[in-house]
Amino acid sequence: MFPPWTSGAEAMASSLAAGMRVLRAGALPFVMIVASEPDAVRPPGALLLLRLDGLAGCLSGGGSA
Repeated sequence: MFPPWTSGAEAMASSLAAGMRVLRAGALPFVMIVASEPDAVRPPGALLLLRLDGLAGCLSGGGSA
């Protein structure tokens, strides 16, 4: 996530320049959904990075036990 005044094009360009693979834009233009590559670095200007490893199991929608 970038500062709110960052345009979608700027956020995408910064993410790509940092070695991220952009999957899609978020609900807001300053949010990018990316897949980190092994040689990727934190994008310049990024305020927040969230790692979603393991989150898929929480979102699987499986029934109760």
